[in-house]
Amino acid sequence: MPGKLKTFDHHLLTRRCVQCGYDDSPIISSQLDRCPRCDCDLRRRPPRSYAEMEGLLGHPLTISSPRLSKTIVNEESLVQRWLAVLFCAMMLIVMIVCLSAAAVPG
Repeated sequence: MPGKLKTFDHHLLTRRCVQCGYDDSPIISSQLDRCPRCDCDLRRRPPRSYAEMEGLLGHPLTISSPRLSKTIVNEESLVQRWLAVLFCAMMLIVMIVCLSAAAVPG
């Protein structure tokens, strides 16, 4: 089950050779068929980030960093919307109580 990634640490999101950890720019952009350091077949074992290997991003071939940041932003805006709804509901309850207290002759 994928976890929730709470950080944008570059170290966790950098794709590397899964055999030796090589993370130079040609390997990140998938320009190579074999790792220059250990000669691992990158078509058979594509480079992955630590977050992908630990299941924090889901399936490594379908989720990329921009989508991840969009997901986290959407989760934050969802929390903010729920907080706004709860605030409005509390204000409505306070208004009803105040109007009820004013309507009762005392």
